[in-house]
Amino acid sequence: MKIRDVDLNLLRVFECVFQTRKVVEAAEILGISQPAVSNALKKLRELFNDELFVRTRSGMTPTQYAMQLAEPISYALKTLEIAIEASESFDPRRDKRHFVIATSDLGDMYFGPKFISHIRDISQDITIEFVRNNRPHIVDSLENGEVDILLGFRPDLITNMFVFRLFYQGWSILARKDHPIFSSKAPREDLLACRWIGVRSEGSGLASVNAELLKVGMDRNIVVWTSNFGTLAPLLAVGDLAACVPEKYTTVIDEAFGLKSMPFPVDLPKHSISSVWHSRAHNDPANQWLRQQVSILFKEA
Repeated sequence: MKIRDVDLNLLRVFECVFQTRKVVEAAEILGISQPAVSNALKKLRELFNDELFVRTRSGMTPTQYAMQLAEPISYALKTLEIAIEASESFDPRRDKRHFVIATSDLGDMYFGPKFISHIRDISQDITIEFVRNNRPHIVDSLENGEVDILLGFRPDLITNMFVFRLFYQGWSILARKDHPIFSSKAPREDLLACRWIGVRSEGSGLASVNAELLKVGMDRNIVVWTSNFGTLAPLLAVGDLAACVPEKYTTVIDEAFGLKSMPFPVDLPKHSISSVWHSRAHNDPANQWLRQQVSILFKEA
């Protein structure tokens, strides 16, 4: 088989049937008839000399060979789509675009308000969606364009990625203003006497910080756990608890909560907070513009 024998429309049918596992649903998405999809599958089977999809009770189940073909076909179609649809430039005052940004719940609180306000001053036709940066298959989402950029601490994302550091983030103690830790003359020693709130916020880097504290013998007395930063401030405001938090979190907490912060009195490794994007989006004008806005707003010297 030669590449000249391959009809691009057949590959679109292959991809759609692979994704939906249904001939009827694929026909609706592609805007063609069911017989046309069935005819395309017949041609694909002849072309690849493989059954490709087997009809079962759960739908059109791909063969092992179809599984091998799916990723390169999807990649080729997406690359062609980007090349055809991408304009030579991106004008936010003229072009409509929906950007998807992956970050943590803390990232929503820190990046979100300033970024949205900035975008609204530029265009009313740009929409923003924030999703979690620890979502399953985040690498695939960046690669296939479901997510435009990731903001936060993800040192594991390296292969086929561009990484641009925005700032280094340290750690702070956050508690009520009248908490005794703020008047302590030996705050390091008094840390062990504190009662703590722990935050299990995946993607925030806190897991590695907790491990670092244990390494230096700081086994804190954590009496309350919460799963996100959104509930942390109200919980701190009503008790004698303290929390170890990324320092940027202290900049977004409303004074109405009556909280106070100070640098954590134990040397902890700072985290590099970066913008991350896939190499496939590197030359996309809209993605370049988005990255530029992030850098303008959040890049620190």
